[in-house]
Amino acid sequence: MIGLIDCNNFFVSCERVFRPDLAKKPVIVLSNNDGCVIARSNEVKALGIPMGIPYFKVRHIVEQHNIQLFSSNFALYGDLSARVMQTLESIVPTIEVYSVDEAFLDLSNMENLPEFGQKIRKTIHQHIGIPTSLGIAPTKTLAKIANLYAKKNSFHKGVCILSSESDIMSALMGIPVRDIWGIGRKISESLLRAGIRTGWDLYQADRSWIRRKYTVTGERLWMELHGIPCHTIDESPATRKSIQVTRSFSSGVSTMEELRQIIAGYASRAGEKLRQSQQRTQTLMVYIRTNKFRPQDPQVFRTGTITLPFPIYDDLAITTAACKVLEQIFLPGYKYIKAGVILLDFYPHNTIQLDLFAPSLPPQREEKTSNLAKAMDTINRRYGRSTIVHGSCGLNVKWKDRKERISPAYTTRWDDLLVVK
Repeated sequence: MIGLIDCNNFFVSCERVFRPDLAKKPVIVLSNNDGCVIARSNEVKALGIPMGIPYFKVRHIVEQHNIQLFSSNFALYGDLSARVMQTLESIVPTIEVYSVDEAFLDLSNMENLPEFGQKIRKTIHQHIGIPTSLGIAPTKTLAKIANLYAKKNSFHKGVCILSSESDIMSALMGIPVRDIWGIGRKISESLLRAGIRTGWDLYQADRSWIRRKYTVTGERLWMELHGIPCHTIDESPATRKSIQVTRSFSSGVSTMEELRQIIAGYASRAGEKLRQSQQRTQTLMVYIRTNKFRPQDPQVFRTGTITLPFPIYDDLAITTAACKVLEQIFLPGYKYIKAGVILLDFYPHNTIQLDLFAPSLPPQREEKTSNLAKAMDTINRRYGRSTIVHGSCGLNVKWKDRKERISPAYTTRWDDLLVVK
């Protein structure tokens, strides 16, 4: 049996851990620059506020119902996510971290699954304070469906188990095909045109027709609904094929100097992610764009790419390369509102193949840059992101993300630690 555990309204729940006064009160978490709704408490969902809607469109509802607003605090969410996953690893031998708030669990040899499932939920809540829902079934796809029922139906008390054929049939009858894991909008529309509206309709469809129409991927989904596992638990995280740091600015930027600081900051953050994944990059892309939602303003989208002579991983090399690309693509006379740095073409950190005719770093400089990168990462992990940065990132932060309602970094900054009296 496979379990899928999901942290309920994760970003909201993270805020409530340190604000217990907000329990059962409406709470919203906003995206970068406080632009859109990215997390909602159940109370907000009941008011009909959809996910992803721009904040200005629901401001009147927020004020009318006294909804508590938070700017996104990803340092807090990431730290609590890591604690949830560490707690799971202490309970279940084999887990696959699927996302920041989800993990698949191998429960094959576990006895008394209802009791064990409640133990998992209770332990996470005691250790971290995050509420969870757990779906258990023979396959990953069915576990996802079981999780939906665990979350929406209080009858299950947070744990839904689909073990018998009748349980699976009943669950599939009540779920639209658009809500099944692995079915996107286009496939959903195609299935609806074929008269397949629910999971049970898909279950009953002819297997050979599914394979002809939707290839082997569709057939695997059909098999998973029939309790035949096609996706096993993968303990090793997938190797990233790209790393990108992109943001919209709180206000338009028109000068090269401001853009250089922005790109340097994004490149530094991308370098940090690169080192966390134990990789090097040899290709780097930068883009800048104006505000497409203001057609009255001059519009431009510029992108550039550089392939380096050898793979790199330290901030200085990455920011230098990114700023070099920016100099090539920057056009004066425009007000830019968004930019991004994308790293591509990865190599394992300790195993790289150099070009015989390309220059490479001398061993002493390689060691020095490696030690510098490690020192910066250590300081920023301990005292908070951007505690120490390269000078190219600048000190002028007027373009920085607008986060007027961000909560303290309760778990990652000494000054923000709660004091118990």
